[in-house]
Amino acid sequence: ISILGRPVNRTVGMKSRFYGYDGCSCTVEELALQHYAKEEYGQWVGVHSENGIWNTLFGILMWDVLFADVPDVFRTPFQTAPLDLDTDAFYPARRDLIEVHLLAIQEGNAQDMIAHCWAEREGTLCRGVNWERHSLSELQVIAACIGGDGLAAVCRLLAEDHVAWSGGMPDLLLWRERKLAPEKGEGTLPGNANGGNAHGSHAPDYDAKFGKGNGEEGVSPTQRNRERDITLREAKLVEVKGPRDRLSEQQMAWIDALVSAGLDVEVCKVVESIEDADVSN
Repeated sequence: ISILGRPVNRTVGMKSRFYGYDGCSCTVEELALQHYAKEEYGQWVGVHSENGIWNTLFGILMWDVLFADVPDVFRTPFQTAPLDLDTDAFYPARRDLIEVHLLAIQEGNAQDMIAHCWAEREGTLCRGVNWERHSLSELQVIAACIGGDGLAAVCRLLAEDHVAWSGGMPDLLLWRERKLAPEKGEGTLPGNANGGNAHGSHAPDYDAKFGKGNGEEGVSPTQRNRERDITLREAKLVEVKGPRDRLSEQQMAWIDALVSAGLDVEVCKVVESIEDADVSN
């Protein structure tokens, strides 16, 4: 999509700034956030974080993987990540544990996993995790809006090749919750329905903890709530470009990977004149 903006400056080599909907100077990313927040464009809630929020989600969801008892990856109690995180040895050394976590995420347990880690580890330093930017409840909502399949796909990429995928994510992560009026007799929601060191190193049994059985026994609180839910949760990732910006190869790789994972991805171009592109406002 394209957004027609009123430029504050047109100086080549300087970061583009525009007048926002409130009349104040802002970046192209801030202008895009204001655009998507408007009722006519979806009333999305969002953040400009690029990889930031994804690194936080990865660190929290994969905590027991990151701090698993693997030989020679923790030399001091002050490390915030294992020494092999950015190497091709990380995934093979933890393959089974990683796959257990990814399956739990894919099956819709992310909210419970976030709550468990938050209760046990909040404030503990971990590379990539920002405990202060988002509350527990907000992270749980974001995870539910992204959905299990998409969240598991991103975590897989970061686990398999962390250094290659640690940058280049779309600028904005948007999410929204919309109340639905279910048809008589229906209670499930359509579409994306939620889907040995100082940090601790035990491997949780997610089948036992969150359950895969029938009925109420062995079923997580998240699953029980989802069965009564009438809220549609959605997420969108947006790469924002100014008038003279182009997509990098890393950004294109991320867009391709995210689309392949079934996530909603857009490129938003902020233009200075209506002749530059078809505009949406």
